[in-house]
Amino acid sequence: ADRIARSLGFEPDSEGNAADLVVDHLADRELLLLIDNFEVVESARPLLSRIRDGCPGVVMLVSSRRRTQVADEQVFVVEPMAIPAETTPLNLDAVMALDAVQLFADRARLARASFAVTDENLASLLSICRNLEGIPLAIELAAARVGAIGLAEMASGFASRLDLAADGPSDVVHRLRSVAAAIGWGYELLEPQVRAVFRTMAVFDGAFSLAGTRAVISVVHPDSSEQTGGWWISALQALIDAQLIQLVDERRYRMLSTIREFGLRQLNSGGERQDAEVGRYRWCLDLARRSDDALRGDLSPDLLAEVEAELDNIRAAMKWAVGQSSQGDEREMAVRLANAMWPFWSYRGYWSEATDWLERSVVAAGETVSVPIAVACMYAGHGMPGRTENNIVWYERSLQQFRQLGDDQGIAVAIGSLASAHIQAGHADSAVALGQEALDRLIGLDGDRRASIVTSRIILSNALLESGRAAEARTELEAAISLAGEIGSDRSARSAISALARLNRIMGRHSEAISALQAMVEHAVESGDRNAEFRDLVELGLAEIETNDLDAAAVHLRRAIETMLDLNYHEQTMTRALDGAARIAALQGASIEAARLMGATALVRETNAHPIHQLERRQLERERTWLRQRMGPSRFDTEFMIGKGYVRSRAHALALQVTGVGAAAAAEPRIEHRGLLSPREFEVLTALVDGKSDKAIGEALGIKTTTARTLVQRVREKLGADNRHEAVAIAVSQGLVRAHAMDLS
Repeated sequence: ADRIARSLGFEPDSEGNAADLVVDHLADRELLLLIDNFEVVESARPLLSRIRDGCPGVVMLVSSRRRTQVADEQVFVVEPMAIPAETTPLNLDAVMALDAVQLFADRARLARASFAVTDENLASLLSICRNLEGIPLAIELAAARVGAIGLAEMASGFASRLDLAADGPSDVVHRLRSVAAAIGWGYELLEPQVRAVFRTMAVFDGAFSLAGTRAVISVVHPDSSEQTGGWWISALQALIDAQLIQLVDERRYRMLSTIREFGLRQLNSGGERQDAEVGRYRWCLDLARRSDDALRGDLSPDLLAEVEAELDNIRAAMKWAVGQSSQGDEREMAVRLANAMWPFWSYRGYWSEATDWLERSVVAAGETVSVPIAVACMYAGHGMPGRTENNIVWYERSLQQFRQLGDDQGIAVAIGSLASAHIQAGHADSAVALGQEALDRLIGLDGDRRASIVTSRIILSNALLESGRAAEARTELEAAISLAGEIGSDRSARSAISALARLNRIMGRHSEAISALQAMVEHAVESGDRNAEFRDLVELGLAEIETNDLDAAAVHLRRAIETMLDLNYHEQTMTRALDGAARIAALQGASIEAARLMGATALVRETNAHPIHQLERRQLERERTWLRQRMGPSRFDTEFMIGKGYVRSRAHALALQVTGVGAAAAAEPRIEHRGLLSPREFEVLTALVDGKSDKAIGEALGIKTTTARTLVQRVREKLGADNRHEAVAIAVSQGLVRAHAMDLS
């Protein structure tokens, strides 16, 4: 009250009635009363209530790290200054309109009067502001350094935001001399248990949930984890008010990277980091196991969405667990989490990530022999469709582990997995022998092995089909479908039904195949099983080609290719989808496109020894011969060899163009883009078609990588494309690349 009185221009008397004097002075006035850093003078809270009640013309604007807790207060959270994403193209005028840039420039000119924002230092300045996350104090302190260091060096030289300007201005209060001091001020205002919650939250990468926080703190501070729900709500509100965490959505929170760095320092200095890492690992393992159970039983979309949202934390937990395993502290720690995540990775089609973590976790376990490691080896073999020889190595390692353990079921399942790999490698006879051995072993075991038997019958049926024994393959699949229904395994039943639909397609029973595959695609989309969606879309498209429904086939194969690109499948997996695109092109008279796609798929099969069923192989050979005769041997061979020289992105773009014909093209009318793209943007588009990265484009055109990235973004925006692949596909389908890069005429 005394401070407010003096600010209003009068000296309070010695009787201690400053509050009365302030209220009387303001009673008939209309003004804005600004009170900064209210957390320093929280004892004046009753005065705020009196001013609110007794001074109707006064509006109070109060800044504080905590709520005033006065009735009727309206809270406004001061967010960091907005910085556009790195991919957003900005010119100098647009950049200078940003508050963060204006603040930096103003403070920089105090350190160096000649400082100016130019086209040359624009990218570095934006990088600095993004790195500092738009925090005004951090931006001010960084700008003060331009007298000693250039922007390019500053942009690449931040080892720690917290240490920025630790020797800041001496004539300001301590809490404003460095970023660390400013964060520490709000941190110290918290109750000890709330500080413990904050430190615990710092272990999370990206966004995190309250459930995850409580799971971690149960390891670090068990007493805090037992608090009631009301206490947790108050703790979260205190952290939000102190701007140490932010509410992302209804269930998740996040920290700025600068705040997290501070929290991790506190976690480390208090000797709590290891316990927090253990707590996060246990939380991620529990979540992964629950998703595993859900995927093997009734699907839970909410649970799968929760796992998806926690992927950053799961990856961080995996990385930490691999380190622990490598040090010998807990050899199977990483393996257990990788195994629990495998069903989710497989379901979502995250093959590359799954393979990487599984292989790293097994390597970290050293020479340990155990069931979890044997299972991880098997999953590593499953991990990337198309890497046949690598998969066989992992299956054999799994089989060796199971044999050392004397695990009969594991031995049978590993042999069945080897059978699948032999099918991929084109060794049909050995695949049948291995598949039959696996099935016989499972049938001979005690206990309920029906789920494994269903899978084994599907594998054996695929091997039989590849060896030309279609009737026996059908018998195995019908038995698998019946058994899957008996045990209530919907996912196994759908796998068997899809396999039977493929058999029907190959054997010419197209209407049965199409009917089943339409239902399977619909179910895969509803359940979010993108792996199954891709598999069944390809089969459906191929079946529709064989009934001459080319419009429907184009739609479904295009969806399959787009799904494949999203999932980053291995190139071997794409061949059957591109085969279908080539057939559509040939049947619609696009001979050059068909020949080039045939060349692209032929190269993949030659390079990877990728097999194809003999009936399908004969059909492809007939179509290639027919097209060669129609085009003439010389022209066909030339275009075929051009296709064999395509990089993957170029083959994908051409396949998307081809499958845009008919029904797909009718939905997307031609748009004229030539007048919209500049000559430089055409050069960038040509480079995109050639599969060049932003860095490679920059080097080819003699421009900076950041400039190349901006140009790529502009091309995408002008073409209305969501990604690079779509930009190339649109350009090809609209005739832009035909003239400038691909020369298909």
